[in-house]
Amino acid sequence: MIALPSDVARAGPAVRRTYEILLGGMVGVFERGVDPAAGDARQAALAIAALCVGGMVLARTVEDSALATEIREAARLLALEVGGLDAATPVSASASSN
Repeated sequence: MIALPSDVARAGPAVRRTYEILLGGMVGVFERGVDPAAGDARQAALAIAALCVGGMVLARTVEDSALATEIREAARLLALEVGGLDAATPVSASASSN
């Protein structure tokens, strides 16, 4: 999801549809994890997916590793907030690597 957005955007319908199916699965996982008190679970899940993918894509483009970490952490915290989850939710080391 993170490495291919630009390539997928230029690809044909079959590739774009496959990527869309994968995105749908990702959104579904997030939707099931959203706190019901957070409101519209689908909208929250879409926002979380956008933050996760976009945050990582942006973090991978900068040379400054401290800035990359700051971008990932900002996206993570906002994604948790959108999902109505606790900001203390741990993130695995592999998920936060640049």
